[in-house]
Amino acid sequence: MSAQITPAPAKKTALGNVVVGERKAVLSAASRAAQGWDFAEALHLALSQGCDDFTTLDAELVKRAARELAAGEKTPTVVTRL
Repeated sequence: MSAQITPAPAKKTALGNVVVGERKAVLSAASRAAQGWDFAEALHLALSQGCDDFTTLDAELVKRAARELAAGEKTPTVVTRL
């Protein structure tokens, strides 16, 4: 389903009459969703940028974030499962 949702947030940020809070995070999440991420998980991760820790109940999200961190992508320093 995320493949169907992915273009919508990115397209809406380009509209002149639409104000998007946390625009950078929304665009980052849309980009990750295009790569197969769940949009909501990608948005939560993007919004956690600049935080020391990010805690989630989702074990798969922890694994994905760890892979990105290992690949040198900017993610929170510590992503843990609650």
